[in-house]
Amino acid sequence: MFHVLLSSIPDPAPSAPAGVADKVNTVLALVKWASLMAALAVLMGSGALLFAGERGHGGGMSPQLKSTIGSVLVVLIIVGSASQLVQWLS
Repeated sequence: MFHVLLSSIPDPAPSAPAGVADKVNTVLALVKWASLMAALAVLMGSGALLFAGERGHGGGMSPQLKSTIGSVLVVLIIVGSASQLVQWLS
């Protein structure tokens, strides 16, 4: 009985209202670009932290701990965004 009720509900194809599709595509492109820039900034910041830790610069953290944290951050970011980076490069 319940499946009969569900089968009677129409399922139209999704479509954007007129004039909205271009604006939505622009916003999505800007969000995608900003996300890519943020990921690159985090990669560069993690790399700077990594190199500073290896050279012994920095405050209360030991250079080994800072270097380890930086290495882990870089690896996690690369692994997490690998598919997006491959799509962006190809």
